Amino acid sequence: MPVNGKEIRLANGEWPPYLGKGLPKYGAISHIVTEAFHRVGLNVRYEFFPWVRALHVAHESFDGTLVWAKTPQRQQNFFYSEPVMIDKVAIFYHKDKPIRWNDIEDLKPYRVAIMRGYNNGNEMAKAEASGEYNFVTVTSETHALKMLFHRRIDIAVIDNTVGLELIRKDYSKKEQSLFIAHPKSVVARPLHVLLSRKFAINELYISKFNVALQEMKKDGTYDVIYQNMLSGKYKPLSAKD
Repeated sequence: MPVNGKEIRLANGEWPPYLGKGLPKYGAISHIVTEAFHRVGLNVRYEFFPWVRALHVAHESFDGTLVWAKTPQRQQNFFYSEPVMIDKVAIFYHKDKPIRWNDIEDLKPYRVAIMRGYNNGNEMAKAEASGEYNFVTVTSETHALKMLFHRRIDIAVIDNTVGLELIRKDYSKKEQSLFIAHPKSVVARPLHVLLSRKFAINELYISKFNVALQEMKKDGTYDVIYQNMLSGKYKPLSAKD
């Protein structure tokens, strides 16, 4: 079935340098997704929402959303792409209060900020449900880092690349030195494009997207975009040097 000239509307969110309304190409991962759909004749239109809202509108009225981890509930509502990226979730702490940890139980003594609506793996989910941990739910990584800077929490659980990008953007060189990212990841999770099961054509679209994504990885396009992101080419224009 030909799809040339079609447009799909995807709910997006703020997650620099991966995703963001004010980033070049709407961020590196948006760029990858746009290019993959373009290769199969689909134009992409992004609209930006808070994350919980993005998932809701993607199910109710949009074609889909990006990028998300797999959960049983989401799989009932969406077709999943092959992984578009691997999200390495890190623990950020303040230089003046070093953190040692090997497993989730080591986090019990600390005040820990986690993002609302984020899936940080099964172990973290179990810890949150247990009520035995001092977790503080926040709506943005920016807020979590601000709380950490002012010592209102001990730990912020954030994607490593996102955390480092926000620290570079929002804090001076001297202030940046106060943030430490622990080398041990909380979880490394694959993230995907989701297309709504309300529209049967989306099963075809996600299949075509997967083929194009693999082509991008084989021909080097994916790696070029990703390396450009790591070198700062998708940073917010207001980022501090």
